[in-house]
Amino acid sequence: MLFPGETIDTISRSGTFCDNGIWRTTVLGYSDDSGQFAMHNKEQIVPKIGSEVFCRVFKITYSMAQAHILSVNNRTLQSSFLGIIRLQDIRKHEVEKLVMEECFQPGDIVKAKVISLGDSKYFYLSTAETEYGVILAWSKDKRLLPYNWEEMIDSDTQQTYKRKVAKPLILE
Repeated sequence: MLFPGETIDTISRSGTFCDNGIWRTTVLGYSDDSGQFAMHNKEQIVPKIGSEVFCRVFKITYSMAQAHILSVNNRTLQSSFLGIIRLQDIRKHEVEKLVMEECFQPGDIVKAKVISLGDSKYFYLSTAETEYGVILAWSKDKRLLPYNWEEMIDSDTQQTYKRKVAKPLILE
């Protein structure tokens, strides 16, 4: 599975964009049999309470992160929905110690769970469980790797960056 923002070899194909000469995905997809980027079949899907979503953070405030929901239950959306991750929904413990800018940054790809249908504009999302949080982040043009549950690391410089990191999926 390829997440939005990941580097690909495809040139000028639907679901991709060029960023300083580097081709990246704009939607959830996969590498097909020929090694080319392909999108999952798009159909009208609406998030529901309990749905797992992947979203891209676009704005941070003191008390929340706003994000575009890109996929629901591993199915790519035709058009994105808006989601909010409130400070109190980032984790279950020590919420009073959280600083939003240390949990998320604009551009981060986050795995979250829908906890409320919210209002007519936003779905409310949570990253309070260990499997939810930032799964993909960048520092400048360099992809960061998970380091621990609250930091990501630049593998070249060894500099760490604060995030609410999702527990990495270990494939065996």
